[in-house]
Amino acid sequence: MTNCSHCGTVNVDDSKYCKACGTRLIASSYTQCRQCQSMNLADSAYCNRCGERLVPTAGIPPSEKIAREHAEESLSETFDDDAADLPVFDQPLSRAHANSAKGLIPTHELLQMANALNIDVDYNTLRFWQKRGLVPDPKRGPVESGRGTRGYYDASLIDRLGFIREIQKTYAMGLETIGAELEQIDQHIAKRNDPAACYRARLDELRAQREMETKRTLLAVLGKALGIPPNEIAIVVVRKKDGDTVRFVAERAPGERAPTASAPPPPLRTETRETLEKVRNKLEKLD
Repeated sequence: MTNCSHCGTVNVDDSKYCKACGTRLIASSYTQCRQCQSMNLADSAYCNRCGERLVPTAGIPPSEKIAREHAEESLSETFDDDAADLPVFDQPLSRAHANSAKGLIPTHELLQMANALNIDVDYNTLRFWQKRGLVPDPKRGPVESGRGTRGYYDASLIDRLGFIREIQKTYAMGLETIGAELEQIDQHIAKRNDPAACYRARLDELRAQREMETKRTLLAVLGKALGIPPNEIAIVVVRKKDGDTVRFVAERAPGERAPTASAPPPPLRTETRETLEKVRNKLEKLD
């Protein structure tokens, strides 16, 4: 059923005009966000684009609707079911500039910053990570004008969101593994008080580990193709198709000696050449 925005009369869903006053009916399946003007499903509580709380306006008489629209400018996530359990600022803050002075930003600005940095996170994802303990809950603070409160986050949370997305996409880590990674990083942050540096350092470690594992795998394939043990390979040099050269030294265990020069290997068979070509293509991706 669809309520007429002019007189409040209930009409069937497929009606285009109100049966009582003739006003064109607005489809009730979508709700427009006051913050960013984007359209959302009518049963959505928050805007999928900016995270602003959606307030339904269908079925409100004109005079009451105007009064409510003026009053609703002060509303945000005040009526969030989980808001009662969230911390509140120690001292009352008058406006948004006071929040910025504390390094806190509202939810929709946090998501806009994340999207600008190509971090694929929306409001639903943020709330899901909060429930799984990966992201801290927001602090409650006043809205920019009027009454009510909204959620605010520390601006440094951007680094945490980017880290979670990176290890999810690149290393296919599950939520439990990500939680363990974040616990280790939080310990380093407590000592260094530099979140961005701690996240970058861990990403560098993960990249180095992955590169080493890739090289070991390629050495095993290369050794099998040449008919020699992988530990007999000292240096691999590959000339890329663009003329550049990829060169890396095989990693060795402590005390292990590098292989000495020996007789040249036998001529390569056709299948061996094909295997080496595949190895070269993979090595070209290494820096």
